[in-house]
Amino acid sequence: MWSYNAHMPVGLQIERLYWDEWNIDHIAKHDVMSEEAEEVVAGDPVVRATYKQRFQLIGPSLSNRILSVNVGQVPGYPGIYYVFSARPASRKERRFYAEQAEILCRAKGRPHNMTRKKPSADLGYPTEPHGRIPSFNNIEEEAAFWDTHDVTDFLEESQPAELDVGPELAEKLTLRLERSDREALIRRARRMGIGPSTLARIWIKERLHAGVDS
Repeated sequence: MWSYNAHMPVGLQIERLYWDEWNIDHIAKHDVMSEEAEEVVAGDPVVRATYKQRFQLIGPSLSNRILSVNVGQVPGYPGIYYVFSARPASRKERRFYAEQAEILCRAKGRPHNMTRKKPSADLGYPTEPHGRIPSFNNIEEEAAFWDTHDVTDFLEESQPAELDVGPELAEKLTLRLERSDREALIRRARRMGIGPSTLARIWIKERLHAGVDS
């Protein structure tokens, strides 16, 4: 049985999250945007360290959606993590987050497409079985597992981890869009062969450089 000392947290420093078409589309199936996953990481999530530099984060987005996000370090690139699963947290995970967030706050003395795509990151496969967590041969297998399993059912296979977010991630500006506007932005960006965030950034710069105030 795997058991960790809850009073000896593992350190985790995330400089930035690595995104490609595969993981952006994958978490979109769960109605989660990459920006929301970044909001969770850059916020104050509860973090659990599991196997082979995988970490589970549960926390709120800026719109206060509690999400369960799973990341793995990209081998050879310290501080860069690939999101392979992000979904709305289950009822148990939300309850676990509320309990742990309250404990942490007290400790810190503060209040509480049709073409099949492939991920471009290799997190180091295969993984070894880790307690009740099975081995995985690729990101798709690992993502499918965590998309359908509750983090709190595997607390014996994980341990608390402390998160330090790099400035590139922490200083990002997040924009909230209506679903119809977001989908229109994504369609336009795909026709141009760029990402939706890139297209939004181009449009904002154009407006700023044009000196438009309203």
